[in-house]
Amino acid sequence: MKSEPVTIDPLDPQRALESLVVHGGRLFDARHAFPKAPEPWIDLSTGINPAPYPVGEVSEASWTRLPEENEIRALEAAAAHTFGARFESSVIAAPGTETLIHLLPRLFPARHVAILGFTYSEYKIAYETAGAVVDIVDTIEELLSSDDFDTIVVVNPNNPCGRLVDPKHLTAIASKLARKGGRLIVDEAFMDLMEDAASFVHRLPNEGAVILRSF
Repeated sequence: MKSEPVTIDPLDPQRALESLVVHGGRLFDARHAFPKAPEPWIDLSTGINPAPYPVGEVSEASWTRLPEENEIRALEAAAAHTFGARFESSVIAAPGTETLIHLLPRLFPARHVAILGFTYSEYKIAYETAGAVVDIVDTIEELLSSDDFDTIVVVNPNNPCGRLVDPKHLTAIASKLARKGGRLIVDEAFMDLMEDAASFVHRLPNEGAVILRSF
């Protein structure tokens, strides 16, 4: 399924907002639309865990300032160790995956993007907004056999169905893209639910690959 590039006029913010896909989690709007629905609402449109992860004591000072560079480096080192990256220099911290998704087209400009679907829609929005042509591809075999794309996005495990792609297939795709200056983007936001061997992190460094992890 092929799309045409989307052009958004930055001087027309209303049109820009209307062009965005409506995301889930808008319970206020849902309650307004269905006032007689029974309570409580169960929101299955987001992957947010209603049982919060236990957080240790956080100093009051931590809420009043941004982290220092040495603290960010310590975070990146801890992430490299936890996720199994061989080199700390392979890890860069950012304020959320959403920020990185929209930075990727600027960091690695793309003309023709393939996304292994059906999946999280934000990648399609980000690359189309940047002017790329985006194809939604149904199988990993199509990505392994095609040379049409300069950027390929694989959400692994997939959101929302949990589909898991073998790291050896991702290695083959990344190597193929690297030879022509392309990039494989692997989103491992839900990899903590899988066996450690399923992660592509252990195949890094790879010139043709970027992995996004959330914590």
